[in-house]
Amino acid sequence: MERNMDLVREILLRIEQYNPREHGGQTLRIQLADLPQRFQSLDKNILAAHIDSMVREGLIEDANPGLGIVFGLTWKGWDYLDEIRDPAWFEKLKKRLNPQRPHTLEYIRKVNKKLHEAQNQILLVWLTTIINGLVVGGLWWLAYFCGWFH
Repeated sequence: MERNMDLVREILLRIEQYNPREHGGQTLRIQLADLPQRFQSLDKNILAAHIDSMVREGLIEDANPGLGIVFGLTWKGWDYLDEIRDPAWFEKLKKRLNPQRPHTLEYIRKVNKKLHEAQNQILLVWLTTIINGLVVGGLWWLAYFCGWFH
C-alpha cells in the first residue's frame, strides 16, 4: 500500500473537527462517504490501513481501523496536524518532497522545517533590506534638513 498523505491529513482534520473528548468520549466513525469526493473512490481497506498506521505512528490514541472508529488525537497527532493544517502550505510542502524517498513523518517534518527556514530567511532578507533603506533614507533626509548639502 502506498501512503496517501492527503488522506492522513484529512483524517487528522476530521478527528480534530469532531474531537471525541468534547462529545463525552464518544468515538468518531470515519467513513469514505464522509470524506471529500477525491477520497470516496478509495477501497475501505486503504482507509483502515491508514488509520492503523496512524495509531502505530502515535498520531491517533486508539482505533478500530476495520470499522473506521477512532478515539482521538495524541499530542504528536496535534503537533503534526499543526504543521500541515494550512492547505496552501501543505501543497507547497508536497511539491518539495522527493518522490524517490519514502514519505515518512520524519522526512515530511524535516522538509517542512527546511521550508520554514527558507521562508524565514527570505523574510529576514526582505526586512533587512527595508530597514536599511529606511535608515539610509532617514540619514539622507536628516543630513538634508541639517544643511549638510548646502
